[in-house]
Order: sequence, then C-alpha cells, then structure tokens
Amino acid sequence: MHSLRLKSKLALCAFLLLSVAFVQASVPHPAPVALNYSVTDLGNGTFDYQFQLVLDNHSGDWQPGQSWGWLIFGDQFAAPSPLANFIGDNTDFPIGPWTTYVTSSGVHNGPTLGNVGQQWTPAFVGDAVTWSGTSTANLLPGQLLFSTLATGNAATSAALQVANLVPEPSAAALLGLALLASFKSRRRRD
Repeated sequence: MHSLRLKSKLALCAFLLLSVAFVQASVPHPAPVALNYSVTDLGNGTFDYQFQLVLDNHSGDWQPGQSWGWLIFGDQFAAPSPLANFIGDNTDFPIGPWTTYVTSSGVHNGPTLGNVGQQWTPAFVGDAVTWSGTSTANLLPGQLLFSTLATGNAATSAALQVANLVPEPSAAALLGLALLASFKSRRRRD
C-alpha cells in the first residue's frame, strides 16, 4: 500500500512538472513563483491534495539568491481558510527548508509552510518543492488562493494569488486520447 502511494506521488509530481510550462503560459501572475495543485476524491468525503510550489519566473524579475520565508496555501484574507481542516502528510518533510506545518491567523489565514529563520531559496528556474495532504474541502479552479513572503535580495512576494488546478493524470490522459482519436478520424475522412 505504501509503495503504491509513493508511486502515485511520483507519477503526480512528474505530471505536475511536465504540465507547469503549459499552465504557466496560460495563467499570468506578478510573482516569480506559482502554486500548482491537483485534487483527487477519495470517495469518503475527503479529498487528497498534491501541491507544487515552483519558481517559474513568469514575472521575469527573479534573481539568484532570492528567497521566500513562508507560504500560505488555502489563504483567505481576514476570514477562515477553505483548507482550515487540512491534514498534511508528515512523510513529505522536509519540504525545502520547512520542517512543519503551522497555521497563520490574523490578516492572512490558512495552512502555512514556514517558521522563523526557515527560507526557501530556489537555485534555478524550475526549482520546486512538493507536499500533500487531505481536506474535506474540494476547491475548484480559481478557489485556492496562496501568498508568500519574500525575503532577501528584493524577491517579490505573492499576495493572494490564484493557484493553478492541474487535472488529474487520468483525466488528462483520457482527454489526450479523445483528441488523438478525433484527429485520426478526421484524417481518415479527408
């Protein structure tokens, strides 16, 4: 069971990495980091989330040495987070420099990666950190917000940015097969 879950995570991470270029080309954002996620219905009112924070430098302003001190995923401005009951998979740690989940409160609310003195300093464009967990919330496209705190070397913070929902690999594969079949049938008629 554990090896099946690990294989599933590895396959999802590979899919997320391959789909970053497509997703990022279509969803502009002002910060050099993007948050991608997928949601799988576990069938018991619980949803499995897979996350990837990636330095995509879509904004074009990343410089080597820039870092981010925390990441709030499922952020909500001065209101309860839609992922308030998120339970992270502790086997994912460390996630970059982060070794625990914390909960932010006040102006920004939501599950948070980051503690004082722990900063993620990506080494290259495409560098990413991944993690997973479960929640009873099923967040659809446009519903998952995130924010980051930039630290050092004039990095750019992301405040309440929309995360990118990446389709499940099985749905994407089915869509690809349907498009391929449609293309082949069209070629036969021509």
